[in-house]
Amino acid sequence: MNRMLFFLFLVPLAFWSCNKASYTSRDKAGLFPIEQEGKWGFCDDHGVLVTTPQFDGAATYCCGLSLVRMGQRYGFADKNGKLEINPQFDRAMSFSDDMAAVRIGSKWGFIGTAGKMEINPQFDAAGPFAEDVARVRLGGKWGYVNRDGKLEINPQFDNAYDFSDGLAPVKTGGKWGFTDHAGKLAIMPQYDVVLPFSENVAAVHVGNKWGYVDTKGVLVIQPQYDLAFPMLEGSAAVRVGGTWGYIGADGKFAVTPQFERAGNFSEGLAAVRVGGKYGYADPAGKLVIIPQFDGAEEFFDGLARVAVGRKHGYIDPSGKHIWTPSNGAPPPSEESTDDSW
Repeated sequence: MNRMLFFLFLVPLAFWSCNKASYTSRDKAGLFPIEQEGKWGFCDDHGVLVTTPQFDGAATYCCGLSLVRMGQRYGFADKNGKLEINPQFDRAMSFSDDMAAVRIGSKWGFIGTAGKMEINPQFDAAGPFAEDVARVRLGGKWGYVNRDGKLEINPQFDNAYDFSDGLAPVKTGGKWGFTDHAGKLAIMPQYDVVLPFSENVAAVHVGNKWGYVDTKGVLVIQPQYDLAFPMLEGSAAVRVGGTWGYIGADGKFAVTPQFERAGNFSEGLAAVRVGGKYGYADPAGKLVIIPQFDGAEEFFDGLARVAVGRKHGYIDPSGKHIWTPSNGAPPPSEESTDDSW
């Protein structure tokens, strides 16, 4: 996160930047999407079924509403499972900053939480709102639109991602840099790949290695890693050779590379792979949940979604199953441009 974090280790830019806005907008509602016999509903943090499975797809609650699919149409349900915005869109994304990107036919626009079309469908692609603007594509170029539907930054970039820490990754002339809200290049395009800013640093690919720059574009951690993830909760997962470990904000290893895969820390735990299976480690690198899963997400609101084969459920920080893995396809995930699941 390009998907969310159900299956770890896609290209970092894809799995992180495409979804950060909606990811950080998630509600701590104590409700979690579950699947039974092909239909989706919600359980609470004790594993009690709250909403009878009735949807063909359901996402985590954001801004009080869950993106749901019924047949080939997308709408939004409230926390009682009642349809608040009837399924009517060809594609849609979760709410972020009280706005949601929706597609009607081939064009994207934005609705508010009441379901009213706030920005008429007119864009070829769109991303979620973050820092009061959303990236949109027109005529093959990306720019940014504000909540009034006016172009804050005219379409001019070959590619672009969401704002965070006041800057957004943009691509022009085959290289990535960062723009500010005025559309001025704050960090000139010079990198092959970048990640969005998180905790005031961004991972950048220089030559064949990854390092981190600050919001001024100064390298604060020299390029030395084979792959790097965003800084979260004061640490970042990095790969050296064939193994993953964790560095702190100073670039020093807090956890020596030792894992086959490693995800971001969330609520004090991070999904790691050992011996082909995923478990969870603490900030010291100690395995607190023994590797036993085929897929793993970050913890959020006290639970983490895990996969055993094609079955998926939820565990608490002790590793106890709150919702026992059940049969079904992997949980729906979101894309931030042309498709949602």
